[in-house]
Amino acid sequence: MRVNERSRIHWRDIEAALPRYDAAVLHDRVHAWIDEFMPRTVPRRKGRSELRDMAVYQRRIDLVIGRELAPWYGFRGWRIGNESFGGCFCHSFLTEYAVEPHREAVSRATAWVLAEVDVMVRCLRSFGQVYGQFGLPDDPGDRAIAFAATLDQLFDVVSEATACNAAWHRYVVDAIGWLLDARGIDTPPVLEALIDASVSAVCSDFLHAPRDDRYRLCSDLSTVFVLASR
Repeated sequence: MRVNERSRIHWRDIEAALPRYDAAVLHDRVHAWIDEFMPRTVPRRKGRSELRDMAVYQRRIDLVIGRELAPWYGFRGWRIGNESFGGCFCHSFLTEYAVEPHREAVSRATAWVLAEVDVMVRCLRSFGQVYGQFGLPDDPGDRAIAFAATLDQLFDVVSEATACNAAWHRYVVDAIGWLLDARGIDTPPVLEALIDASVSAVCSDFLHAPRDDRYRLCSDLSTVFVLASR
C-alpha cells in the first residue's frame, strides 16, 4: 500500500500525533536521506534540470517523512509536492536540489521539504482550534447556525493555507469530515459523497469560492449535519 492510499483516518489520531511533531528531528532525517541517497549531480537538458525516476525519489522521501508524521502524512493529498500547500516535487524540489555544491543542494532541498510540511502542520493545527470552539447546541436552529459558521471558518483556514492552489477543495472536504468525526457524527459513504460533490461544485482551482455560493453551501450542509447529529 502506498503512503498516500490509506483509508479514512480519525481526527483523534491526528490530534494525538500533532504535538509529537519535531521539526528538528525531521530536518535531520530528511537531510541525511537526501545526502546519502539522492544522485550527486542533476543532469540538464536544453537548459532544464532533469532527473529520471523522480516519482521513485518522492515516494522514498514520503516514507522517511511518514515515519515521523504518522498517521496523517500521506492520507489523500497530505504530502509534500501536492501543489496546493506549495510547489510540485518535480519542479520545486528539483530546482532547490539542482545547485552546486552538493552540500548547499542538500540544505536547500531539505529546507523546501520542511517548509511544505510546516504549512500542512499549521493547517491541521488550525483545524483543531476551530473544532475546539465548535459546540452542538440542543436547539436545531442554533445547531444549524453553529455548523454553518464552523464550516465557513474551515473554508477560511484552507484557502489561507493553500491560496486556493490546485485541488484545494479536497482539503476542505477533509476538514469537514474530520469535524464530524471529532464530534462523533457518523459519515456513511453517501454523506461523504454529498460533501465532496457539494464542495467541489463551488470551488475552482486558483479561485476563492464565490461568497454567495459558499454561504449557501455552508447553510445547506449545516441542515444535513443537524439531521445526521440527532
